[in-house]
Amino acid sequence: MRKNRVLLVLVVASVALVLSAGAAAAQDVSVSADAQATEGDSVLIDTVEIDEDGWVAVYEESVLEEPDFDSLVGVEAVDEGTHTNIDVETEIEEHGFYYAVLHYDESAATEFDYPDDPVVTDDDGNDVQDFFFVSVETEELAAGAEQFEDVDIRSFLLNYAETNQQKREIEHRLSNLRDSVDELEDREDEDVEDELQNLRDEIDAEEEFLEELEVTLADREELLRQIEEMGAEEVDDDDDADDDADEETDDDEEDDDTEPEGLPGFTAVAALVALLTGGALLRRNE
Repeated sequence: MRKNRVLLVLVVASVALVLSAGAAAAQDVSVSADAQATEGDSVLIDTVEIDEDGWVAVYEESVLEEPDFDSLVGVEAVDEGTHTNIDVETEIEEHGFYYAVLHYDESAATEFDYPDDPVVTDDDGNDVQDFFFVSVETEELAAGAEQFEDVDIRSFLLNYAETNQQKREIEHRLSNLRDSVDELEDREDEDVEDELQNLRDEIDAEEEFLEELEVTLADREELLRQIEEMGAEEVDDDDDADDDADEETDDDEEDDDTEPEGLPGFTAVAALVALLTGGALLRRNE
């Protein structure tokens, strides 16, 4: 009888050790990507944590600010564990928000196969994903930027992407702050007045900064449009030169006489690009 008790204790202890070891070995699941500027052929995913072999897929954003699972732009296999700086080959042609989403590799196919390769969820049942803004250095933008001195189009596009990212994060933060205010107001408790006032002050500050960002973004978008217009003309001229040298000469003379209406001089645009690239209005989230 004594031996049976000792054996039972040993078995229970062994099971406890196995369970605790399994819990300690269990990994979190997460994915993180930052705003970035690319040529559209790849994006960088900063970190991935996954508890089984799987995939990190990149999707366009839907109108509901969610991943559009019908618009896959790139995917990369990831082994179980933690990974950093994952380069995902993509086909991206437009600036915008994209989503990095984790999937488990559970389909019989050797390649990514959604929905048979399901989305990874966390302990709360939420899809493991992250949104990030991508600005694309097109041929037209590169050609247009070459017409200015001291203009780094990649730095400008990165700053543009980071500003869009920050704007989205502020909008989300404002939504959470307003929800908190609504919850406190529903309590009808005088003891929360100080907390309510602090939240309202924070909302006012965030709204003011959001307005500044929107003005900055509008300026950047206008400059991008102008640079792209000039780059498109340059690309068209180069294409024409390949076909007919005489036609190229005619196009150059026409370009000299017909500058796009409302377009600032090269020096003025370059100065504005340099100023906006500096990101004077940007601040790091605390």
